[in-house]
Amino acid sequence: MNDESARGRFGTAGSGRGRPRRLRSVTIGRRQVYTTGLKPSVWNDVYHVAMTARLPVFVAGLLATFLAINAVFAALYRLSPGSVANSGGDFENLFYFSAETLTTVGYGELFPQTRYGHILVSAEVFTGLFFTATMLGLIFARMSRPRARLLFARSLVIGPHDEVRTLGVRVANARLNVLASATARLWMLQGQTTREGVHFRRYVELGVLRSENPNFALSWTILHPIDAASPLRGRSLEDLTREEVMFMVVITGHDEASGQTVQASEYYLAADLRWDHRYADILSTSPDGLTLLDYDRFHDVEPVAAAADGREP
Repeated sequence: MNDESARGRFGTAGSGRGRPRRLRSVTIGRRQVYTTGLKPSVWNDVYHVAMTARLPVFVAGLLATFLAINAVFAALYRLSPGSVANSGGDFENLFYFSAETLTTVGYGELFPQTRYGHILVSAEVFTGLFFTATMLGLIFARMSRPRARLLFARSLVIGPHDEVRTLGVRVANARLNVLASATARLWMLQGQTTREGVHFRRYVELGVLRSENPNFALSWTILHPIDAASPLRGRSLEDLTREEVMFMVVITGHDEASGQTVQASEYYLAADLRWDHRYADILSTSPDGLTLLDYDRFHDVEPVAAAADGREP
């Protein structure tokens, strides 16, 4: 459901004062959830907005702010046409002069020549200190933020592993560097109804066979055995789909290149499960004895024979 259909479906809800509520959306994994009743405050959360905005939006925001500041000061200089020498009171020349002042370039052809002009220049230089420091700080924060570049398989698989029905998800380190002391955690988000009839959703951690990888550099398959203690025991694909179950994988590790801890996560819906399948083998040996990992087949899955105890774990 997109924003337009959501507004058509929920947009008539009143705020108690006869005004429609504004819907805001948040994406959790691959599911979009709409919220209402919260008042967004961009100015009180500028850092978060700058960190979460897409790069083109972020750059456009900085550029718009830069142009707006210069336009305001150019208009103020124009209030006193003789305040800037050699400008002729022209708005374009005053705009360029403002840009030179804000960035402390100062070529010298345009300069303040009245008390009013000197006061405005002083005010603009002071404003420029805040703008430049903020802009550089936000750019540095975005560019220096440590991030893992992990590749998650498009599908989860359920199939036999050591004669036990097992849920698996394959992950690869796309940078091919070393993530030291990497850990993996697997969660399932499921609905639950209390004895009082209250329905809510909660995360249940699924135990994995090997939750730590001392040197995660290539590929790693995270496995959850569906044994007697597993929340998936006795539940079919139809059950998981009906209950709108969601799975979340979180990988955390120490990036040796940057010396910082990085984290990546991925969500899966029940529709992403491939029952009685396994991942295609991507490891092979070339005729000259070289070990080869074929990432072109990273997302491929293959069917396996159904377990002896039927399709339900």
